[in-house]
Amino acid sequence: MMLARIFPKFGFAIARLLTAAFALASLAWLIGAVPVISSQAAVSDIATHILAGEIYKPDTMDALTAAINQEQRAAGRGSYLNRVAVIRLRNAENAIKASGRGAIDETMASLRKAVDQSLANSPDDAFLWMVRFWTEDKTRGVTPAQINLLRMSYRTGPREGWIAAKRSGLALAVFAQLPPDLAEQVVAEFAGLVSSSFYGEAADIIAGPGWPVRKRLLARLVDVKERDRRQFARVLYGRDVEDVVVPGIEPPPPRPFRQ
Repeated sequence: MMLARIFPKFGFAIARLLTAAFALASLAWLIGAVPVISSQAAVSDIATHILAGEIYKPDTMDALTAAINQEQRAAGRGSYLNRVAVIRLRNAENAIKASGRGAIDETMASLRKAVDQSLANSPDDAFLWMVRFWTEDKTRGVTPAQINLLRMSYRTGPREGWIAAKRSGLALAVFAQLPPDLAEQVVAEFAGLVSSSFYGEAADIIAGPGWPVRKRLLARLVDVKERDRRQFARVLYGRDVEDVVVPGIEPPPPRPFRQ
């Protein structure tokens, strides 16, 4: 981010190159004959890049998973356990994209185990409480135990924007089954996203999982600064969704019908 500010034309490309170089160096540590601590450091470094949105090839993910499996008995630090859970999370996401039922079940089981181990060591990790909630089967409705997982995420990280941007959609997908106090936190979190300039993420929520309760979500924006409401309205109205009005910001006139 600093490079992007200093070199507005070239900063992003330079940052990407440096990130790629760093990731390759981490991978070299990972697959080489290195001590246990160096291998753990490599896993932690790459997991950090995954959290930042980096995508790795299947061979790299296989190597990371193999290293994690070998280090299970030696892994004890909370920070490393957290990164193991991140790797397991990416494996589960990849399995879901590939639509392999057996692989999904296996990776989700590994993910739940990794998250539980990390939370037992560091119970104040709001991101992993959210992930643990996500791993639960909610096809038959949300149970009180599952709601408690989501509640723990809000309790341990109520105002962390990057977590809120991911958590809000998950919570709104089961909004009708949430108790009133937790539902109120979810609505307040949406307003917080707009206040924190997560305009695109908030618009995605309105057009996606938040659609059934969009009027309640949008009404909460009345107390958000006008500048943020205008910026959000510009993004939301640009999505061509109907029946949405940001408080105090008139939507554009309907476009003429075109054959």
